[in-house]
Amino acid sequence: MKTLLLVALACAASSALAQQPPKYDLRFFGANTSAFAINAYGDAVGWVPQAGITLAWVASRNKPLEILPIPLGYQSSGAYDINDSGVIVGNVSPQTHASLSTVGAIWRRVNGKYQIELLSGLPGQPFSAAFAINNLGDVIGGSGYTGYGSMWRNAVLFTPAGTQPILDWMSVSDINDQRVVVSDTLQLDLDTMLVQNVGLPAGVWQGITTSDINDRNEMVGRLMGNSSSLSNFPVRYTAATGWTIIGSAGRCLRAKQPWRLSHLRRERRMSGESSGRGRVQSQSTYPPVAGAVVCHVVRCQ
Repeated sequence: MKTLLLVALACAASSALAQQPPKYDLRFFGANTSAFAINAYGDAVGWVPQAGITLAWVASRNKPLEILPIPLGYQSSGAYDINDSGVIVGNVSPQTHASLSTVGAIWRRVNGKYQIELLSGLPGQPFSAAFAINNLGDVIGGSGYTGYGSMWRNAVLFTPAGTQPILDWMSVSDINDQRVVVSDTLQLDLDTMLVQNVGLPAGVWQGITTSDINDRNEMVGRLMGNSSSLSNFPVRYTAATGWTIIGSAGRCLRAKQPWRLSHLRRERRMSGESSGRGRVQSQSTYPPVAGAVVCHVVRCQ
């Protein structure tokens, strides 16, 4: 199966045309390219395999895909988020895949070139990863001993003064500009340190994996059910409606193949992907907005 990445950049609409659907420019970055985040200016980040090694990249509507630098001693990398100032976070690894033996990383453009800074884990924990950054510069991620995938011992906040644990949480996925951190059904306000648990929707579910939160504290993610025929559903959360299941991923999606919404920008923009075999025709039920959208198109075989 080949995953094709398309980045759709919406043209800005004037107030007089606010009720009309926006027009989109589609740009193809290449086969097997994965995108994880996009900022308000249309800069997208992700990773792409080259000669069996995953490499972090950044691209925009006016610039081609650019591979981000890797320090000596490492060979793979992945970029997971980018804020509106163009600061990128992710990880690097001495292995061939950026999910193994990782160390968190942050890339900043200085004098036209990207410079990388490594982010250490907590004392005694050799591995780390950076998952998200907001427009205030707060960076969150994981720290632990295994350095594999999402198997982290502690959720952490990377600060200039050092890496700090986030309560006793093991994982986090995103942070918004209100400094609210999300971990599945939990929301933590870093300013007040108050935690809100929004709970699960009505029914019998195994849980929710939340991937993104915007400045309205609306979230998107994946709902895991107990059905053996179709166990995952894309969902969004708002304070007014709670959790809502958002359709399906199309006829080609096979049983037990997860479908998820993976990115919700500061307004109501989304990206998504399907790991099943099929073409995702429409990934957002939100009203059209001027802005940028990242999507994956999966071709049937």
